[in-house]
Amino acid sequence: SGTIIDPKGIILTNRHVVEGAYKNTCMIGFIESIDKEPNFGSKENPNLAEVKYITTDNNMDSAVLYLDNKNNQTFPYINIWSSDSSNLKFGDKIEVVGYPGIGGSTITYTSGDFSGFGGKNDGTQNYIKSTANLEHGNSGRAAYNTSGQFIGIPTMVVAGQLNSISYILSINSIKNWLASILGTN
Repeated sequence: SGTIIDPKGIILTNRHVVEGAYKNTCMIGFIESIDKEPNFGSKENPNLAEVKYITTDNNMDSAVLYLDNKNNQTFPYINIWSSDSSNLKFGDKIEVVGYPGIGGSTITYTSGDFSGFGGKNDGTQNYIKSTANLEHGNSGRAAYNTSGQFIGIPTMVVAGQLNSISYILSINSIKNWLASILGTN
């Protein structure tokens, strides 16, 4: 799972989603409808993307892929540079879309509350905490506030004895990382 962040086909996802990709290449499926499985292209002409940048910091699980865009197609995209996760307040609703293993092969929506920001002591300083249910397969996709603003990438869940907390990689941390390697937009 990932999110297109540039009309040329640049994709943002988690590092752990693309680590170990064969020859640094991933198949990409496009969502054409919420009731259909993603379109991965054909056997003769699959949708492919090359992994270009991967974070090396263990506290920052992100990666950037470039679509193989032979026809110079313009893709619908999310402008992450205008997104901001620093204004979240306790109880704000967070909406997550992705492909959790328990959700079948079509896109799945879950939601939860903003529960706080991560901290340096436990290595989660780049993350937003939430009660949104995440499963394997949500990683790399997208989290939004109720205004539809992209606020981060669902990344991991930490289970306690009775409940769990979901961690979403903050768009502000992602923008800082991308600005350091790509320059500002």
